[in-house]
Amino acid sequence: MTPKFPSYLNSYSDLRDHFEENFSGLSPREKGIKFAKVVQELIPYTNFGSRGFEQAELQKESHDEGVDLIAEHAVSNQILCIQSKYTLSDKNGFDSIISNFQGFHKKHFTDSAGPLFAHGGVSVGDEPTVYYQIVAGNNLENIIKKYEGSSFSSIQFYHQLRDTKQLEIIDGHKILELLKTAYRKANILPSDFELTFETDFIEKDNVYIGVLSGKELRRLYGIYGDSLFYENIRNFLTSRTRPDSGTAINEEIIKTVRKEPDQFLSRNNGIVFKAKEVSAVNNKTIRLQESSVVNGCQTTMCIVSYTEDENEVYVTAKVVGTNQAWDVARAANLQNDVSRFELEIAQFLRPQVVNKAASHEGYRVLGNESAFTLLDNIYQYELMYEDLRGLFVGIFSNSPNNIFDTNYLDLLPEVISKFYEEDPEGNTLLTKLFQIQQIANKSMQILQSKMSEKNLTISAFQRFFKDNKAAYRAFFTLLASCSLSGVDLSQKESDTEKRYKQVNEFLEKTLQIIQNEPEKFQRYYRFAMSAVTTIIPPDKDTDSVKQLIWQVIRKANFGLLLDRMQFEALNHEV
Repeated sequence: MTPKFPSYLNSYSDLRDHFEENFSGLSPREKGIKFAKVVQELIPYTNFGSRGFEQAELQKESHDEGVDLIAEHAVSNQILCIQSKYTLSDKNGFDSIISNFQGFHKKHFTDSAGPLFAHGGVSVGDEPTVYYQIVAGNNLENIIKKYEGSSFSSIQFYHQLRDTKQLEIIDGHKILELLKTAYRKANILPSDFELTFETDFIEKDNVYIGVLSGKELRRLYGIYGDSLFYENIRNFLTSRTRPDSGTAINEEIIKTVRKEPDQFLSRNNGIVFKAKEVSAVNNKTIRLQESSVVNGCQTTMCIVSYTEDENEVYVTAKVVGTNQAWDVARAANLQNDVSRFELEIAQFLRPQVVNKAASHEGYRVLGNESAFTLLDNIYQYELMYEDLRGLFVGIFSNSPNNIFDTNYLDLLPEVISKFYEEDPEGNTLLTKLFQIQQIANKSMQILQSKMSEKNLTISAFQRFFKDNKAAYRAFFTLLASCSLSGVDLSQKESDTEKRYKQVNEFLEKTLQIIQNEPEKFQRYYRFAMSAVTTIIPPDKDTDSVKQLIWQVIRKANFGLLLDRMQFEALNHEV
């Protein structure tokens, strides 16, 4: 099954024509700014950018010092510096970028360990490890060859960056690949593909086992991107600190890949694929239909991100031919440290499942219009999913407060299952949640706009507006919906059938108000936020409030907040 892309992603020349059309009439400076904004959204899809860096920030033109964007790592002492050029015309322009990188490095970071202080990505003292990226809209292959054969003074710094793997170069052809990856992530579901093992595979009862090379995994990911993980219950987790042990989740995998690739096969537990159908092409190659990785997402992405021909690795792979994808996923992931909570809800709610359901209702991110909107649309979709996930958890738990605690013992899987009995894909339920989430999002935007008009900067409210505060927004949505529908979801009901009817009543009454009186929902959303702010200690300073607010809200009495909202509503009517 060959992925079908919008016309601007059919080839590099089509993408270049697309850029030219959108840049028509702009000055060189305006083109540079517009291209830099595309690069800003593209960074997370690059090799370096996918390693846990925060969003890159555009630098001020007046003193950018040859670095257009800078990103800091979420948890480690690393920095990513990016220079974007819509058109990099010759080796002199390339030399200018490397020279600027060298000057920037010398000015802002120590040179006590030579031109680079972080050989091989190992920091010296308290200094950060600095990575550099060049992103250009045109083909750089010949320009780089000419530069490498030159006698520019910057060439030594360039080779040191290359040798220590602290330079990533992305030209127009690579941008095309990255945009295709982004498009696949948003649109393309399980894939049909051939899988070639390094060894003859073993087959028993429609289960195939063999050894895969890193090259084969890189090839598959290059073609299918994140659609390989359709049934995987979690996205790839970049190297970050575990709150319980202080060790990095992927640190050992990455360490082996980088330093002992020959030991990877013996140390790694392998990857599990499921496929609707499997057929043998020859002794080493099998054909998979509607296939995806159900266990080994992190292993796959570490291999894709950190290996090349020079540090090739091998990994065991098991392919299971079955229609029962979730049974395979559950069995495979129970062997790992995936939280029980995620296992309980993953059968019903994962980004890929939501995306599939959304496609039936016109919510799907197509990206057919423009490369300039594709990445932003995907980002907005991811935010929408997080808000929707919080709403789902709050509705199908003993109490909406479980949005914050995510305790699997408080989940109600039997109630969830009843909604999927006659609708296995969950389209009807998810469509209803989409509608509630959308009006809630609009309510938040209206409130933000009104506060901005009146120059109001209430610290607690501003915190709720941030992209990473989905749990708060879902909590407000449930408060507003429960108050409007008259159904208090915090009231426990042990009988599955009664709880199912209660949730159904909650959904139908909420949707009725949304459809007939949307302004009323928006008003109650404001009441919900106002009621929550009343439980925040008034005598605390801003910094103390930031530290307390999560604990205060997660322990809040939901029923009491509903009572306060009713009082707010009464005041409004009076």
